[in-house]
Amino acid sequence: MYRLTIFVFLLLSFKIHAQSPAGFKNHLNRNISVRFINQPLTQVLDKISKEGNFYFSYSGSTFHSDSLVTVNVQNKTIRNVLDILFQGDVDYKESGNYIILRTAIYRFNIEAGDIRTEKNSYEIEGYVYNQRTGEGVRNASVYERKLLKSTLTDSKGYFKLKFKGDHKGLIISVSKEDFRDTSIQFLAGITITGQGYAVGSGGEGAFSNRIERYGLGRWLVSSKQRIQSLNIPSFIAQSPFQASLLPGLSSHGMLSSQIVNKGSLNVIGGYTAGIDGAEVAGIFNISKQDAKKFQAAGVMNIVGGQVEGFQAAGVFNVVLDSVVGGQFAGVFNNVEKDVHGLQAAGVVNRAHGKFIGGQFGGVANLTEGTFSGMQAAGVLNVTGSDIRGSQYAGVTNVSFGKLKGVQGAGVLNINWKSVEGTQVAGVLNIAGNRLKGVQVAGIVNFAKKMNGTQIGLVNVADTSSGYSIGLLNLVRKGYHKITITSNDVMKGNISFKTGNNKLYTMITGGILKDNSSDVYSAGLGIGHDFTFNNKLSLALETSSQYIFFKNSSFNTLSRLQTNIQYQIIKGLTVFAGPGFSVYNNDSSEPDAYQKSFIPHRAKNLFNGDRMGWLGWQAGITLM
Repeated sequence: MYRLTIFVFLLLSFKIHAQSPAGFKNHLNRNISVRFINQPLTQVLDKISKEGNFYFSYSGSTFHSDSLVTVNVQNKTIRNVLDILFQGDVDYKESGNYIILRTAIYRFNIEAGDIRTEKNSYEIEGYVYNQRTGEGVRNASVYERKLLKSTLTDSKGYFKLKFKGDHKGLIISVSKEDFRDTSIQFLAGITITGQGYAVGSGGEGAFSNRIERYGLGRWLVSSKQRIQSLNIPSFIAQSPFQASLLPGLSSHGMLSSQIVNKGSLNVIGGYTAGIDGAEVAGIFNISKQDAKKFQAAGVMNIVGGQVEGFQAAGVFNVVLDSVVGGQFAGVFNNVEKDVHGLQAAGVVNRAHGKFIGGQFGGVANLTEGTFSGMQAAGVLNVTGSDIRGSQYAGVTNVSFGKLKGVQGAGVLNINWKSVEGTQVAGVLNIAGNRLKGVQVAGIVNFAKKMNGTQIGLVNVADTSSGYSIGLLNLVRKGYHKITITSNDVMKGNISFKTGNNKLYTMITGGILKDNSSDVYSAGLGIGHDFTFNNKLSLALETSSQYIFFKNSSFNTLSRLQTNIQYQIIKGLTVFAGPGFSVYNNDSSEPDAYQKSFIPHRAKNLFNGDRMGWLGWQAGITLM
């Protein structure tokens, strides 16, 4: 039912799954000692991962996981152990707390061509071949990690890299899916001159290219950059600043999507590994991993990791992981996981996880997980789980979990579980299970198990141990009683009572026939039963009725009465008791009809404005 409620708003969101990044641990270089004899490969990997406190990630089709292996090494690195196990047929990459195993079906041969060294310039060109077939490898990533230069090979495997500065030695790496990573060192006698860049951890690794696989990210990012991310997913570097016109047309060139920047300026749009400072774009920002501190764009921001800080866009923000901070958008905000902070949008806010903070939408707010804080929307608020806080909507609030707080809506509040708080609506309140609070509605209140208070024109409950105050109180397992009464004022009366013994309402009417005229009455009342045992009880009731005389427009009779009630058999009770009546007429002097209605024992009350007297009543109750 929840998905049906929010279906229309799905068109405004991107359904993209995310996974949060983890820190770099350098597990491959850790030394271990292991001894296994004819053990299944999966068990061996499991024991190695437990000893190293990390996880292996691999596809079941990568190798024969049920094959038996024997290995006995002492004080060797995990990389050495894996080389022994797989004999070079599997490639390994680190991603946070994971070591990713993938089949290295092919190997590279790198053939250097011309190498030219000039003043402040170093240029390398060559070819990358498939070692098995001898053919040139297309779209392989060729890059230098520290200097942040990269390119892709052409259809013949050709590449060319040019470096500015006085570089006396370089290490060129080549990567591509299904190939084993290969590096080659070019030396000229002395060490490499640094450029102020720091090689990063590789953080997201194989999980970092999800932006390129879904939604607008795939459309905005060039095919070459997507290939680059597939080839070198674990290479992430840091830089103080970058500027770009479009993704790929950047001061970092094709490596822009592998670099986290402190400052980023994108004239139209840019694609970076992340931001840890400030990023501004004329149209869009795309971050492969986290965006920290500040990010603003004229149209949209798309972040593959977490947002920690402030994010603003003229149209929308999309975060594939979680948000700690604030999101502000002209149209909508969409977060695939949790939000701790604030979402504000001109149309729709959506969080797929839990939410702690405030959600403010011009039209709607949608949260699939638990919500703690406040939701305010011009039309609709929807939460898929429990609420601790408040929902305010111009039209409707919907909650599929428990409510501990307040729901206020111009038309309708719906809570499919328990309410421990307050629901206020112009038309209808619904508590699908238990009400332990207050419902106030312009027309109807409904609660399955009513243990609180209902105030409305019509109050409906399955069972009730609370108080229902309204014109009609319907409790399926409560009061449904009809009383037939005669009293000292009206010779015949009938009342319909609904509610429970704590508080019931009465709709009542009566008639008095005598030789001079017919007098009729109609009105409302409330009552309470004091139960002594299964047979005997005491009722205390008060009512107010209009009295209709011939040639008289406005007359009221208010009555306070008490009855001793005795149940003869189930469904039949007899009662009798005293009552006190106060009559108010619309003229200073009662006419002949009214004088025939008022008993002689009546006394003037309140300086003659009202008449009061003691009386009686007796009758039977059915049901």
